[in-house]
Amino acid sequence: MKKLTLKINIPGLMKGLKKDSLVVIDVDDKGIPMNYFWWKRLRDSKIDNCVSIVQENKEIKITKKKKK
Repeated sequence: MKKLTLKINIPGLMKGLKKDSLVVIDVDDKGIPMNYFWWKRLRDSKIDNCVSIVQENKEIKITKKKKK
């Protein structure tokens, strides 16, 4: 599962989150938030800039090298 890091731009968006707080949320393969609350906040951010995307954390797969 992929992760997405969001920066809160409006204080009081969610109880306990202050301005400039960072939140990491789960997203599906297409980048759509799994949590409906954050899905709505990202749609609203087009209008009021309440949250912004800091970076996309892509899933990392670790493979072991075979010894020769």
